[in-house]
Amino acid sequence: MPMAQAIATHPAFVAVKSAISLFAIVGNTFIIFTIFRCPKLRNEKFNLLIFLLAFGDIVIGVNAPFAIWLDHLATSPELTLALRVVLIVSQSSITFGDHVTQIAMLLIAADRMYVIFRLQKLGMSNLYRLYLLSIPVTLLIALIPVALAIAGSSALNEGGGSSSFGSFMTFSAVFFNVTIIGSYLIIAIKYRYQIKQSFLTRSSQVSFNRIVLGIVVVYFLAWCIPKWASSIVANADVDVEVKYVFALVPQETVLLSSALNVFVYGYMHRDLRNAMKSYFNATVNVEVLHVSVHSSSRRATNNH
Repeated sequence: MPMAQAIATHPAFVAVKSAISLFAIVGNTFIIFTIFRCPKLRNEKFNLLIFLLAFGDIVIGVNAPFAIWLDHLATSPELTLALRVVLIVSQSSITFGDHVTQIAMLLIAADRMYVIFRLQKLGMSNLYRLYLLSIPVTLLIALIPVALAIAGSSALNEGGGSSSFGSFMTFSAVFFNVTIIGSYLIIAIKYRYQIKQSFLTRSSQVSFNRIVLGIVVVYFLAWCIPKWASSIVANADVDVEVKYVFALVPQETVLLSSALNVFVYGYMHRDLRNAMKSYFNATVNVEVLHVSVHSSSRRATNNH
């Protein structure tokens, strides 16, 4: 069995990957639930972009079970129907989640630029509707590589190639890496300049900028570096087993980032953190009250 496949199918690796996937799905789902449950969070434009980012992370988390299943099916010497179906579903979901997440990161960068460069003076109206519209538009754009992936899989089954999908993914990877890192770097430089110019900074803006910093740090460490390393090794004169192992790393670090983002915009976002705490406290109080009433009823019944 190849080294990369042996690692991917090892029980300990599968257990850790499943735990990270579950946390990413549950954590990001709870963040979306909290945003739409609380009117204050729901009516804040920035949080619509957090919703989009969390949704992309959920899709990435959902892909993990299919990836695990695919690793086990890959031990079969033949390309069975089940393997083809799981391959298409896994490739489509991870591609869709990747693009939704990265487009959301670009939109968050645009939001911070709008604030930091004081573009409010342009007098743009209906911004909330524009942010709201960005959600379905992003989801539709993210379907483009999915369609190319499915078309590529069909062409591959018929003996053709999937050059369109490969070219698109290469272009999108370069585009997202350059634009996301570049835009967040501009934001960081401008923000530092503003801090030096003024001792007074709104606490809400500081909170938002910390979230932005956390997002780009996770993106650089979990997305950019592993993919760059994988590309370098893939084109290097090294053993094919090493190439397979390095090809495995970006998939797992992207999954890890979907879980880490829960801490980034779940803990560092003050209003979101307080709303989640309030929900937990209210839930615990209801459970305690329910247990207390139930116990009192049982004692009253026993006394009679």
